[in-house]
Amino acid sequence: MNCSTARELINNDLTLETRLSITSSIKRAYDYLRSLQHDLEFLQIISSKNHMPRLLNLVVDFMLKKDIDKGLIPLKYQFSDNASRNHKHIELVTTNAIITISKSNSKNTLPRDAWFRKDLGSSNLVPLANFPKEFLVLPNVRKPYYILITHGHFELMLDFISLGVPDVVRKIWITKIDLLNEYSSYVRNSWIDDAGQEQERLVNLKNELKEALENEA
Repeated sequence: MNCSTARELINNDLTLETRLSITSSIKRAYDYLRSLQHDLEFLQIISSKNHMPRLLNLVVDFMLKKDIDKGLIPLKYQFSDNASRNHKHIELVTTNAIITISKSNSKNTLPRDAWFRKDLGSSNLVPLANFPKEFLVLPNVRKPYYILITHGHFELMLDFISLGVPDVVRKIWITKIDLLNEYSSYVRNSWIDDAGQEQERLVNLKNELKEALENEA
């Protein structure tokens, strides 16, 4: 599969507006976790850093689910088991694709311990009716095809969000969109967020996030 075909797959199922909504959700997840860390003493002790990756995954899952439930992201979701069946994670569902979300060390690398590594690669992408003939005859394709979103941070400050189609055999991206850069460009050129409304949303969701963390514990 080449890069242009993979990009066409993404654009077919994820419009710019949908991608912006996903990015906004993940950005706010990071904001809310930092806010919780500021407000909750038990998240301020040194040993709490050991638990931050899991808490971050929980808050990202929580925010995506909440935004989909509220109609802010025009997708569906499901919760699936990891390879060891000891942990569930959210997956976003489009008409033709499943989108997995994972923390990664950098925007150019795939997650080191990706649970989907053996199952969700470019050889498993499903062809759509209007795609090039050379893609339609690829062996071992199956529905749905898979898209990967990765995100990462420095000291809980969001550093990147990448979305693309992975080649898990070669451990590289076939194609990748820098969602954070796309979002920043859109904000600069087309839209200015109301800081007051954003702060109000932060306050309103803080208690819900606390409840979710308590339930997880």
